[in-house]
Amino acid sequence: MRHAASLQDGEAFVRFTTEDDLPAHGIYTICQTSDGAIWFGTGQGAFRFDGVTFTNFTMKDGLSHNKVNAVYQSTDGAIWFGTDYGVSRFDGGAFTSFTMENGLVGNIVNDICQSSDGTVWFGTTSGLSAYNGKGFVNFTTQDGLVNDNIWSLYYGKDDVLWIGTGDGVSRFDTQGMVNFTAEDGLLRKEGTLAGVFDIHLTSDKEMWVGTEWGGVLKFDGEKFQRMMPDSGGSGKQKSRRYVRKICQPPDGMLWFGADNGLIRYDNERFEQILSRLWTLTIQDDATGAIWFGNGWRGGGVKKYEPDTGVVTTFTVSDGLSNDSVWAIEKDADDVIWIGTGEGLCRYDGKAFTHETKGWDTPPTVRAIHLYCRNCLYRRNCLNLCGLRMASHGYPF
Repeated sequence: MRHAASLQDGEAFVRFTTEDDLPAHGIYTICQTSDGAIWFGTGQGAFRFDGVTFTNFTMKDGLSHNKVNAVYQSTDGAIWFGTDYGVSRFDGGAFTSFTMENGLVGNIVNDICQSSDGTVWFGTTSGLSAYNGKGFVNFTTQDGLVNDNIWSLYYGKDDVLWIGTGDGVSRFDTQGMVNFTAEDGLLRKEGTLAGVFDIHLTSDKEMWVGTEWGGVLKFDGEKFQRMMPDSGGSGKQKSRRYVRKICQPPDGMLWFGADNGLIRYDNERFEQILSRLWTLTIQDDATGAIWFGNGWRGGGVKKYEPDTGVVTTFTVSDGLSNDSVWAIEKDADDVIWIGTGEGLCRYDGKAFTHETKGWDTPPTVRAIHLYCRNCLYRRNCLNLCGLRMASHGYPF
């Protein structure tokens, strides 16, 4: 099977291959830093793309481990790498690494974020660590964390740290830790825990959550409120939606990628706009159009224009590296990045460019994490467990 990576900047697809020095397998995360460079966390170290060339950093350069799960730039300009053996800090010249021997709570680091006081937080498979520049303070279930296996972190402008784990969500602020599980509304129809796929902070600071067969929930500050109606049918035939991704264009409406297609919420009601089974990823662009993909079902990447109802489909014949689209994100320059079954694509909005340079085994890109330039916070939304799981080989 061929794998590849491509970039979409609003005009054309540009494709990157192993001959551009990208790895043959496993792109786990992507981060854009304040200098405009794109960093890739892979199974073969970290790769920095400056717009022309790729530079690879590995254990030989001081990285703590070659499997890089998370990349994050802190406000001092340093770049942090969460790996399968600790975390590394890169100051532009050298790496400094920290493991459990240095006070880190666990060596497998899945996510990184920073709070407004400058503290850098690390989500690991063994708990949560906070680094203040001098040492670590650790939090586990013994300190109130809902579960020690942390998949993702989100720090909001309200100075609240959200922690997505294997068994619910923890909310951490100056008042302490509050946990949310199935009992608080993270619930499937049959009563079991609904996994969290996506958390989206709206323009009016409401927090919406897309779940695995638990539909869509909104957090009111104390509990989760179920928002999206259950599917049709009755009794055992009635179920809750599988909502993988949420986005909000400038017009304020909310869009959801769900098991039954593309759904829109206009602040009064939910409406199914398109019936496309397993819409696993969606993203608005600078024009207000909604891009979406259907993962393993293939069909390429689609662009839906709300004003006209027109759907335009782009496939490999247009320059897309693969027709299975798993992830779509927009960066600070409104460039669209598309993760496919054969790498990462970039589209510039006018024409498609398809570069093939002796590609061997380009990776399946199932997760993209982009950060605003000069900003602590991720653009619009945070993928908690679903995409992280998918990048490690789960079927969805």
